[in-house]
Amino acid sequence: MESDMLAVLLVEDNLADVAILTEILQDSEANSWQITHFKRLHLALQQLQDSEFDVILLDLSLPDSQGLDTVIQMQAAVPHLPIVVLTGLPDKKLALEALALGAQDYLVKGQISSQLLVKTVEYAIKRMQILRKEKELSQMRARFISTASHEFRTPLTIIASSTEYLAAYSYRVSQEKQQQHLERIEKAIKHMTQLLDDVLMLNLADLEQLQLNLETLDLVKFCHDLIADFEANIYGQRIVFVATRDHQKLTTLTTKIDQKLIRQILMNLLNNALKYSPPESMINFQITVKDCDIIFQIQDYGVGIPQEDQVNLFQPFQRARNVGTISGTGLGLSIVKRCVDLHKGTITVSSQVSKGTIFTVNIPYIDGDCNLTLN
Repeated sequence: MESDMLAVLLVEDNLADVAILTEILQDSEANSWQITHFKRLHLALQQLQDSEFDVILLDLSLPDSQGLDTVIQMQAAVPHLPIVVLTGLPDKKLALEALALGAQDYLVKGQISSQLLVKTVEYAIKRMQILRKEKELSQMRARFISTASHEFRTPLTIIASSTEYLAAYSYRVSQEKQQQHLERIEKAIKHMTQLLDDVLMLNLADLEQLQLNLETLDLVKFCHDLIADFEANIYGQRIVFVATRDHQKLTTLTTKIDQKLIRQILMNLLNNALKYSPPESMINFQITVKDCDIIFQIQDYGVGIPQEDQVNLFQPFQRARNVGTISGTGLGLSIVKRCVDLHKGTITVSSQVSKGTIFTVNIPYIDGDCNLTLN
């Protein structure tokens, strides 16, 4: 474990043991230690409501709590924190029971060396981090299965019904009617393909296999072409685009950027803006060159995002609670965030419920003037 400041909550009523444990940790060169000490469990539990800790060293014989009940109470209060149990008795059965209740490790006072204590604390923190990560992945898999099954069901139903209809009645329906069903099938397949592409891209990002491939690109032309693709499939809504530098309108803007990733960023943001906005609404899409940044800003006047949902907005499978029946996987903004990060950029959101949302993406402007590199 790298050298860090680690916050330790020491719950121990024997002051001699407190002095020994504190000295051992503070003499260690592996980390810096911030040690907070309490003699009683209820005082430690109160402190946990106001302060953040990395690990808890917990004696099983306290004035207000004895034995395994001490572990049970602490584990219930902070299930996310690693607990190292301290006891004066080398009782193997008690140790196993403490571990079964959620403690990460078990140390016998009087047998604790400097190296043993430091390594035990470090390993306890690391194991808890691994357990949390595994839990997050498990929850993510569950959300994916639920989301994917729901998102695939609708297009599959469309494909099934249209193919059955064509198989049964194609000989007696008009060419126009047949074409309508073929277009429904094509649209459903595109929806499923996009979902699979999103999952694959997110997986590549999580495995750190998503690569940044910079190439020279005229961003203004690229954005006009992208908007044209959108406008071919939307009715009533419109996207208003402008690119400026020093308050002057740009007709061209050449930079080095990853074309595939910037397409993902803009497609997801524009798609969301359109999806969560009313019919006949306008989407403002602006590019501004400022110093050595290219600033992309996409503004809609749609449903907005509740403040409490904005914290986890860029996590996979997260959707705002006010989306209603509007379909979606919760993958798009997570992909956007990863693509922005690869460009060493930033993304922020400003939103009010029922008034609309503004996403702002800052990406380094790589050209002869700025002389920047992302390598």
